[in-house]
Amino acid sequence: MQPLKLPILITVLALLAACNGTTPKGGTVQSNGTSNNGFISMKDSENIETNLHESNSKTLNGITYSFRLMSALEFLERKGELVAESDKKELSKEVVLIATFKNSEAHKSIFEASQITMDQEAATQYLVGTLADDLTLEQGGKSITPSGVQYEKSIAEMGQLRAFFYFNEINEAQKTKIIYYDRLFGAGLIRFTIN
Repeated sequence: MQPLKLPILITVLALLAACNGTTPKGGTVQSNGTSNNGFISMKDSENIETNLHESNSKTLNGITYSFRLMSALEFLERKGELVAESDKKELSKEVVLIATFKNSEAHKSIFEASQITMDQEAATQYLVGTLADDLTLEQGGKSITPSGVQYEKSIAEMGQLRAFFYFNEINEAQKTKIIYYDRLFGAGLIRFTIN
């Protein structure tokens, strides 16, 4: 079996189900929510409890940046998706990095934050396009780039952004360094360590 690309698999199966109104037969992942075009819906993410630890959060210029690694299997389970037994081994090699950006002006849309450097249209294009180019993980002396990213657009009005970065061959139990270059809020290079 070819290595699975989690975001592509979820998107394709969700789109198939949406097109014919049924759950795909013979599919390996069954989604109760929808995701497409690089977005993930609130229904998909409402069961993803992040419980971020303080060491995984940083506040710079009124924006709190929070990161958490989660196995792809746990991520899908929390979304309420069913994974075929035959795919669990492949998915066990994948992890999801949940990145949350929260504005201290919680009553405003994140796109209205005084710190944002792009208008809403440019920011949205960036989030579904090149955001993945600005984040890497370092583990065991290796630099690893994401295989894909999805952006959750429905919480932007609550003063937050959340993105899900997908990685292959990461051990979530090992010390991991996150290197993120923030273009959205102008903070520049940010480094985190998840123990």
